[in-house]
Parts: sequence; structure tokens; C-alpha cells
Amino acid sequence: MKKPPVHQQQNVRDLCATALVKLKASCSSLTFAVVVSDDGFDVALIGDHVQQGGRLGSMTSSMQALGDAVTREMKLGDCDHILLETKTGHIIQRRIAGLPLVLCAVFDHHETVGRAIFATNDCASFAAENLRNGMA
Repeated sequence: MKKPPVHQQQNVRDLCATALVKLKASCSSLTFAVVVSDDGFDVALIGDHVQQGGRLGSMTSSMQALGDAVTREMKLGDCDHILLETKTGHIIQRRIAGLPLVLCAVFDHHETVGRAIFATNDCASFAAENLRNGMA
């Protein structure tokens, strides 16, 4: 029997939701975070950002694909994370290693970039370690 797409697997949704709760507990400046599948479907989210038709999921997966293509073209290896900075905060998106999932986290201006990168790395590592065995 064929497995459903990753965004429809309840164990994946639950583990990603747990990872996002841990991320929020470690960074009070996190305002919104989402884990999306490579094809742009929401898997889990936390925060109060109102999405319009899942557009953030689409944009996240598209940006990840672009980052992956640029790093391949430049022969720099795999794209670890993408950082967007504004005057009011940062957005960090990061591939969940070895899985067709991407974490996108939005932090307000009270968080340092270094701390946000560290926290998203921990979140993605937690998700990867706990999901690898459950996804074939």
C-alpha cells in the first residue's frame, strides 16, 4: 500500500508540531513558524500569522528550491538555510535534513540572528531525528 503524501501523514504532522512547540519554548521572540512539504503544503504551524490560501507554504518551498539550485550551480553543496532580514525581524528557513520538509520561522527584532539560526537548527535536527525512522 502506498503511503499518503508527507503532509497528510498524522505522525509527521504531530512530530513537526512538537518540534515547533519546542522552538517557541526556546525563543519567545518567535512570532510564527511553519513546516511545509517540498511541494508547498503545510504540515504544522504555530503562531498567529493569518495565511491567505497557504501562500507562505508555496513561497517557502519555492525559495528552498531556488536556494538549492543556486548552491548547486555555485558548487557550494547543499543549502543549509536561507535568511531574510528586515528592520522588524528575521525569517529563517531551513531544510529538515534528509526529508522533503522545510521549516520557516519568523522572529521579531528582539532575537539575534545567531540565536535564531541556532534555534532553528535545533528544531530541524529534532524533527529529522524523530521522523527519519517513521518515513520510508
